[in-house]
Amino acid sequence: MKKLLFLVLLSISLVGFSQNADALIASMKSGNSSSVAKHFEQNIEMTLLSNTGTFSKAQGEGVLRNFFNKHTVKGFEVSHQGTSPEGAKYFVGSLATSTGSYTVYLFGKNVSGVFLIREFRIEEK
Repeated sequence: MKKLLFLVLLSISLVGFSQNADALIASMKSGNSSSVAKHFEQNIEMTLLSNTGTFSKAQGEGVLRNFFNKHTVKGFEVSHQGTSPEGAKYFVGSLATSTGSYTVYLFGKNVSGVFLIREFRIEEK
């Protein structure tokens, strides 16, 4: 009985995580910084080209908004994703913008069924 309950709870958690990750990817595709920032931890490490630092959630949203304003998003595709043995989750993707293509790295953890980003990087290809 305990195993069944565990499997049911695990399934519910994975479905919630999948929907959360899908929402994050859709936000990246549309270049919506406020929707992406909903997935930030309270403090986030960011590297957006030459702008690097640890920012609060609100500051991180502003940094990302400035990037999206200068580099209009035309598309985003996840090329790789995985999970570490400790439960950390990462996504690697390609961001197409009006100024060129970039590689995006998102690293975070599932907290109560929600993927929260700890590190966000955008680098030139």
